[in-house]
Amino acid sequence: MGNMRWAFGVGGANRLARFSDRATLLFGGRQAGKTTLLRRIHRDVNACKANALELGDLDAAVYINLMTMDYEAGPSEFFRHLTNQLKKTCEDRIEHFDLSVLPSGTSRSGSAADLFHEDMSAIFKASGEVELRVLFLLDESQRVLGKRFPRGSKITFSHSSTVQRSRIQSA
Repeated sequence: MGNMRWAFGVGGANRLARFSDRATLLFGGRQAGKTTLLRRIHRDVNACKANALELGDLDAAVYINLMTMDYEAGPSEFFRHLTNQLKKTCEDRIEHFDLSVLPSGTSRSGSAADLFHEDMSAIFKASGEVELRVLFLLDESQRVLGKRFPRGSKITFSHSSTVQRSRIQSA
């Protein structure tokens, strides 16, 4: 990747993060700047705040270094980690965001995907009048490409009533 300014131009990191309906895969050799780019996108996207009581929209970027997860973590722990971090991001960035416990914290029945969907729905609902768009930035993604995760898995989520989306970008 080298010099990000040269590769992406001013504001290019944000344009990279704002593909509306597409997944993005960022790859490169060691020390190529992948983590730096993900952290920059995280910082730039999270510059604004919102109020759950007022009509508006908000992009929420959630940076997660998967090397910090337990080596034995499976899909349930992975998805729970994503939604816990998103909840924290929303608590910091959305005034009047009101969600004390994620559904997966009280209910252990259902598949990992079902619990993820319930958690995401609860987060969108707690966002109130804010149309929330979520961007998960996963660093060290090889951690979830092992035997514990089915090959070809992909994550998509959409919430009805307004067009609210979640995307995952990984490096």
